[in-house]
Amino acid sequence: MFLGGRSRTLLSMDLAQVALEAARATTPIMSDRRELLGEVLPKEWPIIDL
Repeated sequence: MFLGGRSRTLLSMDLAQVALEAARATTPIMSDRRELLGEVLPKEWPIIDL
């Protein structure tokens, strides 16, 4: 239930909001825009490429 609600929340956010939200929780981010996220997140941040 938690993951379903969380995914609905994240889907309504733009890229910057997702990055900030993930930074709070240190969760991996699934994205096809690694280069954009790499500009604001540390290199070692877990990003799952789509």
